[in-house]
Amino acid sequence: PIDLYLPRMEEADVLIFEGGNTLHLLKSIRDVGLEIHIRDWLKSKVYMGISAGSIIMGPTLEAGTKSDLYSEKYHVHVTDKALGVVPFHVRPHINNDYFPNATLENMDKLAQDLHATVYALDDDSGVLITDDKLEVISEGVWKECRSEV
Repeated sequence: PIDLYLPRMEEADVLIFEGGNTLHLLKSIRDVGLEIHIRDWLKSKVYMGISAGSIIMGPTLEAGTKSDLYSEKYHVHVTDKALGVVPFHVRPHINNDYFPNATLENMDKLAQDLHATVYALDDDSGVLITDDKLEVISEGVWKECRSEV
């Protein structure tokens, strides 16, 4: 229930949304009513998305669930709308053994399929957005994959 979560989140300076099942995380946020608050919180709080927590901020869940590119343990309808806070997709875990199809080559294909930008990030990389400025922070491998359309 939102009455349990909302007061604690209102007091927090940093909101951390962790990984796991992307669809479950998104559904949980919606079920307890947090979705309507996230955009307002971004005006005064830091949002930190880890794995699924970063994927849900994009337009759809496709960066994490497109079944022809990934070997995920779960499948969802790939056009499910995400929170749409940012106009690009984030695909974490590039070159991670647990996600063997999450490669830079496949992310280039995904960007073309989605007609969108995909930030492909390994486990030592992240996207930092401050005001309207986007910066990739990395000690590893990452790529901004853009659609040619």
